[in-house]
Amino acid sequence: MKESNKRMLSLLAAFVLFLVSLFIFSSFVKPAFLEVRDLREQLKTERDRLNAQKNASTAMDSFYADYNKNAASIKSLLETALPGGKDVPQSVFQVQSLSYASGLKLRSFSVELANVASGGEKAGVSLIKKVEKIEMDVKLSGKYESFKNFLKALETNVKLTDVKSIDISTATGGDLVFGLKLNAYYQE
Repeated sequence: MKESNKRMLSLLAAFVLFLVSLFIFSSFVKPAFLEVRDLREQLKTERDRLNAQKNASTAMDSFYADYNKNAASIKSLLETALPGGKDVPQSVFQVQSLSYASGLKLRSFSVELANVASGGEKAGVSLIKKVEKIEMDVKLSGKYESFKNFLKALETNVKLTDVKSIDISTATGGDLVFGLKLNAYYQE
C-alpha cells in the first residue's frame, strides 16, 4: 500500500472517529449534562423555598414570642383601666380627688351598678373578662374653667370612665352647678 493511501486511510479513520465521538457526545453526554443542569436548577428552587419557609417559621416564632411577652403587659394595662371587681369606694374617691384637684366642690354623689357586656372567654385566651359598669350621678359646683380641667383630668385618668350626660345650671355666688352622669367600668 502506498504511503499516500495510508495517510488518506488514517485521515479517514480519524474523521470517522471524530464523527463517532460527536455522535456519542450528542447522544449520551449532552442529554446527561442537560439533565444535571435541570436538576441543579430544581435543587436551587427547592433550597430557596426551604429558606423562605424557614424565614417564615422564624418570623412566626418571633411574632408568637412577642405576643406572649406583650400579652402580660397588655393585660396589666387593661386591668388598670378596667380593674377587677366593683370597687365603688375607689371610683368615688377618684371622682372626688379629681374634682378637688380641679377646684370643684362635690355637692352630691349617687351610685348604681349595671351590667354592660361580656368579654371574650371563647377560645380560652382572654384579656378581658365580663365587663360591668358603675353608674354615678355627681353634682359639682365651681367655675367653668375648673369644670373643663375636671373633664380633662377625667379623660386622661387611668380608670376608664365615660361621661354620659352633663347638665349645667347657675348657683348662688356666681358659681355653676354641674350635674354629671358618669359610667366607670370594671371587670367581674
